[in-house]
Amino acid sequence: MILNPYRFSGGADLASRSFSSGDYIDMGDVLDSVWTGGVGTQFTIAMWVKPSSMAADSFVFSKIALAAGERAFYFRIRTGGQIAVVVYEDANNYRTRQSTATDTLVTANTWYHIGFTYSYNGINPIGNFYINGAASTPVTYVGDAGGFAGIQNTTTPVQIGGREEGTALPFIGNIADIRVFDDAIGSANMLDLYNGTDYRTNLVGNWITAVDDGATTLPDYSINSNAGTNNGTTYSTDSPL
Repeated sequence: MILNPYRFSGGADLASRSFSSGDYIDMGDVLDSVWTGGVGTQFTIAMWVKPSSMAADSFVFSKIALAAGERAFYFRIRTGGQIAVVVYEDANNYRTRQSTATDTLVTANTWYHIGFTYSYNGINPIGNFYINGAASTPVTYVGDAGGFAGIQNTTTPVQIGGREEGTALPFIGNIADIRVFDDAIGSANMLDLYNGTDYRTNLVGNWITAVDDGATTLPDYSINSNAGTNNGTTYSTDSPL
């Protein structure tokens, strides 16, 4: 059990949502202005995860569909425990960039705080990975044929857990405190999140806190109101704290 002082409104400790195979949360086609754009585009995705199975790759946060032109990015945990990201500039021609953190591995039935920063400088678009507040290096960068000018704008919904309504690469386990920042936050900020500081500068998405939001709609606790539609996940007091 990781003992951190995270506390939210009302003094409640952080809780989680439990995902079984096929469970997912759909936020709709949101935050395109955060993901898309050319040189200078930056964002961060961070969350707590506790996978109960490592039998297959699992998507924890994605905006992707197999349909041509509908692939933006995905954040996943691989069967070997690596965290990895793929971003798409043109899904029709498969102009993608990929990064995998290889030195610190996620294992089943243990809570981890994971995150990555995207920062496109015109060459390599993915910045850093973090596991439990520490930068995870080395990062293996792989680029396929073709140029890259930034993540494409798609109509695919943002989804927590799996892909395409939970039908592919589902996450099985618990997820807590998903945060999206309209900035590539620094290592000190990521360490703060792990250690329990409620860092919210440039926070544009925040789902799954200590509140039992019920079975249908999961509010966004950031400055926005991009509530997610729950599909099967359940509230859990299993917490990283």
